[in-house]
Amino acid sequence: MGKTIVSLVSDQTIPNVMFIKAIGDAERLVFITTKGMENNGRTYWILKSVGVKSSNKIIPHEIIIVSEQSISEIKAELSKHSFFEGNGEIIVNLTGGNKIMFLAAYEFFKEKSSQSQNIINMYYLPIGKDKFDKVFPSEENNCIDTYLCNLKEYLTAYSIEQGKGGKNPLVKFEETKEFYIETFNSEKGKNIIKNLRKKWEDIKEDIKKKKLPNRDEYNKSLNGLLGDEDIKGLIKKAFGTFDINEPRLKYLAAGGWFEEYVYFLIQRGLKLKDEQICLNFEMEDKSHYHKTPPNEIDVIFIYKNKINIIECKTGLKNQSNNDILQQVLYKQSALKKGFGLTAKSFLFLPYGLSGNKNNKERAVIYGIDIVDDQKMLLDEDRFKSEFLEKNKLV
Repeated sequence: MGKTIVSLVSDQTIPNVMFIKAIGDAERLVFITTKGMENNGRTYWILKSVGVKSSNKIIPHEIIIVSEQSISEIKAELSKHSFFEGNGEIIVNLTGGNKIMFLAAYEFFKEKSSQSQNIINMYYLPIGKDKFDKVFPSEENNCIDTYLCNLKEYLTAYSIEQGKGGKNPLVKFEETKEFYIETFNSEKGKNIIKNLRKKWEDIKEDIKKKKLPNRDEYNKSLNGLLGDEDIKGLIKKAFGTFDINEPRLKYLAAGGWFEEYVYFLIQRGLKLKDEQICLNFEMEDKSHYHKTPPNEIDVIFIYKNKINIIECKTGLKNQSNNDILQQVLYKQSALKKGFGLTAKSFLFLPYGLSGNKNNKERAVIYGIDIVDDQKMLLDEDRFKSEFLEKNKLV
C-alpha cells in the first residue's frame, strides 16, 4: 500500500486543504467525519478545493462517519476498515474534528503503529501557525510547512464561489491617487461627487419606474449630466475625456475610485498575484445550511493562508442622510463568520471618521478594524509600516 492521508473533518476545512496539498500525491484520502458535517457538505468542499472533484484528477477517497461523542465507538468504527492494514504510510492530520475525535484517532493510530507494518505519523496545526507540528512519534520533532492556498482554493474550502463579480481597475494607481488628493481631499470636490451621486440616483429611479427602460434614453440622461460644469470638470479630471458611461459613474459617484485605490495599496504593498486578490468579488455561498445571501465584497485577499475582507466607504450617509455605519459593521461581521477562524475584516474610509471614539468602539465590538488615517493612506511607506506590518501581513 502506498501513501494514505487521513483527515478529521470539522467546520474549519482549510487546515485539511493545506495539509493534503502540502503532502502532495497520495494513493488514498480518508476522511473521518460526522453525519452533521456530511449534511453540511464539508468533505465535498475539501475535495473540490484540492482538485479531487475535477475531471483530470481522480484520487480514491473514503468517508468514515463516526459518532463524535464516544472514543470507544469511534475506535471500533475505524477498526472495521481494512485499508488501515498493510505496509504503507499513513499520515494523519489531527487538526479537525472535536476533542473526542482527536483523542480517538490519536489512540487508534498509536495502537495501530505497533500492530501493523504501516509507517504512521500524526500532525497538528495550532491556530495561526504556518507549520504542522508532529505529535506522533513524539521523539521525532520535524514539522511540515503549510501549503499556501490561493484565493479560489481557500474560498472553495468554505463553500464560497465567485459569481459574476470581479473586475480589473478602471484607472491606473497614480491617476487614482491624484484624483484622491485633488478632488476628495477638498470640501468642494466632495460636494461635486455628492451632487453627481444624487443626480445619478434620480436617473436610475426614473428609468426604474418605466416597465421597458430604453437604453438610448438612459444614455441620453447620462450625457445630460455634462450640463453641470462642475460634474463635467470632474469627469474630465478623472478620465481625461468627457465620455461618460455606467462604469465611469460607478467609479466616481459610488466610490469605485476608492475601492480601486485600496486594492492597489494592498496589491503593491504585499506584491500579490492576481490569484491572491480580487476587486469587487461577488460572493455566492454554496453551502447546504445557513446560506449567506449573495454579497459583493469590495476587496478580498489572501496572504499566508489568512483571508482579509475589506469594505470601502466614501460616505457613511445614505440618500436620506441617515448614518449607515451600524449597517455596514453588521454586514462585515456577518460575512466574516463564513471565512474561518483567522479571517480579518476592515472598513476603509478616505478620511477620519466622525464621532471617533463611539464609532470605533462599536467597530471593536463587531471585530472590525477601521482604517481612516488619510495621511497614512496617501503614503505607501506609512501604509506598509502602520497597516500591513501592524496586522502582521508582511
